[in-house]
Amino acid sequence: MKGKTDSAEEIIRILRQANTGGTAQSVCRKHHVSAQPFYRWKKENIELKKMLAESMLLHRVLKEANSKICRPIDEKRPCITLSRREGYTV
Repeated sequence: MKGKTDSAEEIIRILRQANTGGTAQSVCRKHHVSAQPFYRWKKENIELKKMLAESMLLHRVLKEANSKICRPIDEKRPCITLSRREGYTV
């Protein structure tokens, strides 16, 4: 039998309560959630945070590399970026 499905907002609220000092057991008991989904949510949340950090780092590196390669002549005519010269669109 399937249990109840918690919304993303509820899951985030539960995980934040556990991070702000509450124990995992007390938070689970308060929200009527067993430990298994709680730790699964926590693991997924950690993986999502890592993916976001990697994406943000890649964005920063590409932005920095593009700014060194491409300098606009004037503000009215922006330069052709590396991605456009290579045939990629942003």
